[in-house]
Amino acid sequence: AERDTPDMLELLGGEPFLFEGLYDLIAGVPCSVAISTNCVLMGAIERFVARPHLANLRSVTCSYHPDAPHADYEWRWRRSVMLLAGAGYSVCCNLVDYPGYRERAASTLAWARKAGVQVMINPYERTEQLGDLRETGLVCRGGVDHLLIAPDGTAYPCFTAFRSPYWREYELGNWIDGTVDAA
Repeated sequence: AERDTPDMLELLGGEPFLFEGLYDLIAGVPCSVAISTNCVLMGAIERFVARPHLANLRSVTCSYHPDAPHADYEWRWRRSVMLLAGAGYSVCCNLVDYPGYRERAASTLAWARKAGVQVMINPYERTEQLGDLRETGLVCRGGVDHLLIAPDGTAYPCFTAFRSPYWREYELGNWIDGTVDAA
């Protein structure tokens, strides 16, 4: 029952800026919002920040991908970070600590720090190496304090459970059809 009135709505990728109604969605929810973007859709970000500031958009995580296939990715990413930060949004630059990424992203992360933007390096989760599913359950408050909702509405306790080889065992129901297990 408490999960039906969230404190925070986190919109993750895919890419939230692909959704043309993103601004109106954020403006219309009665809670805080956090989004995660890869900052590739600079035009959509330009249109978003041209509108009035959304006070309930509390956090924008700009994930940096050293292997991005776009020739102008570095420029687009930096420009998008500056657009969002310049519009008054709390921006955090994120790099997944995949082998070799930290070294390849060093100059970009140094640029972000110099620009006054928070930088976060997240551990790389090797979910394929989790081993056998154990009966210990989750050691976090995933599924109690927060949920991950997939685009089809399927609810999971967290992103790690969603990405694990045991994702089916962690399904909590479907948010859209109202079958999320409230236990």
